[in-house]
Amino acid sequence: MRSLKRWRLARWLGPWARPTATPKHVVRTTHEIALSAGQVMTTWRYVSSRHPPRRALLLLQGLHFAGPEDPRMDRFARILADAGALVIAPFLPTYTGLRLGSGVIDEATAALRALQIEAREARLGRPVIFSISFGSLPALRLAATRPDDVGGLVVFGGYADWKLTLRFALTGEHAGDPVTRDPLNQPVIWMNLLEHMDEALQAHDRERVCAAWLAYMRRTWGRPEMKPEDAHHPVAREVAQELPAHLRRLFLMGCGCEASEEGLARCMAALERRSGLDELLDPRPQIPQIRTPTVLIHGRGDDVIPYTQLDALRQAFSPEADVRAFLTGLYGHTGLARFSGLFGELGGMVGILRALSTVGKADP
Repeated sequence: MRSLKRWRLARWLGPWARPTATPKHVVRTTHEIALSAGQVMTTWRYVSSRHPPRRALLLLQGLHFAGPEDPRMDRFARILADAGALVIAPFLPTYTGLRLGSGVIDEATAALRALQIEAREARLGRPVIFSISFGSLPALRLAATRPDDVGGLVVFGGYADWKLTLRFALTGEHAGDPVTRDPLNQPVIWMNLLEHMDEALQAHDRERVCAAWLAYMRRTWGRPEMKPEDAHHPVAREVAQELPAHLRRLFLMGCGCEASEEGLARCMAALERRSGLDELLDPRPQIPQIRTPTVLIHGRGDDVIPYTQLDALRQAFSPEADVRAFLTGLYGHTGLARFSGLFGELGGMVGILRALSTVGKADP
């Protein structure tokens, strides 16, 4: 099985590349995959128009309403296709809906099955799964439970301990060197915990608050200039004016604009009330079953999932597992390159590109 073209990856993923530049000769098409209960899931398929694919790759999104439509993810999918991958990027309905639920496992499984059929017909071997952020949950589950279907696994910015990960999102606390958390992500946690909070809300009020949080995130996510308080707090207060008076304080707490200590306490209490979260969100019980060649990558400056989760993930694997782990200062949570510490990081980047291009290469 042939590897991806490493020099093409380096051209677009190195710190010398413009973050918005993309390969030109990549074709993207839209397809639908049947899910249960008559539902369908949209997927984007990427392939180079210049040369046939060498590998099949399933690209799993994180918890983001845009899914593959996020310009950063779309760019990355095009880069992988330019390097020789047939890429399938599904719009996972659970994650585009910003929900933490078991449905994402079934959705990722359906996408993998669809890619398997095409990979088998093109003789591309078993697909490689590449996950971003919370996409690590379905990726790790598939690698553990469907070992005969997965030829390789790449986890970028994934997590092992979901409780520490969510606490970091709320407070910035973690056991490593200081990393400033992204404050714009907090409403996602509140959306998933709201019905378990000690809050006497009618269903329609919960829907209105969640819709307001989504409106706030659509205006702030993907915009680094919005991270300072003096940038995103005014947006939150503007959105809050569209809500009835009795919902505004709750909304602003969810955005981190008011009563942060009270808000944290309410989130922690709701986490304890929501039964079954360990079984749903903790990947560690099944990780020791993974025998698929695996590459773990994490950015030292990741402000969404702290870099200390890289070591936690590595330790969760069996000692006999084929795992390569890379901690890098060149990429943050989004995967965008930066110049800080460039020369000291080039050696690590070479290792990462080598691992990306060859993971699962020995697959028959």
